[in-house]
Amino acid sequence: MTHPRFNNSKAARAANELYPTPPDFTEALLSVWQPPLKIWEPASGNGDMVRVLRERGHDVTPTDLQTGQDFFTTQPTFEFDCIVTNPPFSLATEWAVRSLSLTPVVALLFPLYALGGGVRREQLWGPQPPTLVIVVPWRMRHETGTSHFNHMWIVWDGPSTTTTIEWAKEPKNA
Repeated sequence: MTHPRFNNSKAARAANELYPTPPDFTEALLSVWQPPLKIWEPASGNGDMVRVLRERGHDVTPTDLQTGQDFFTTQPTFEFDCIVTNPPFSLATEWAVRSLSLTPVVALLFPLYALGGGVRREQLWGPQPPTLVIVVPWRMRHETGTSHFNHMWIVWDGPSTTTTIEWAKEPKNA
């Protein structure tokens, strides 16, 4: 059963939009931006992102809907300095708004097409523009194949009035 918040479009989707983040996508973020040491990963799924962040020396608290922690209702009882995650795309804007209400330092993996759209611009880019957009110049590979669109990391690293766009450094195995 999928979570009631998830979009029930006609397109086939994984249950609760569980699409593991390949390690090279977390490395793409870290190739340009270094998050604080204490991270909350609230859509941790199978833990791929958590493993990469821990290997790079971060203290990561993973939670996930699959293990009973709904990001929209969970009140964290642990310390964290930032949120880093790959949110369900059908809830991407809501996920960003909730993340920014909890901490000013957030990094979310979004589809590149999320830069467009008036509602998103009003809800996200207007009130608190991101500090950094990191374009991932290769496509995500899943066990079911390669995604049909490119991705980007959107980073809010405290208050900002301008947004810088950078391209991730492509790993040798991508």
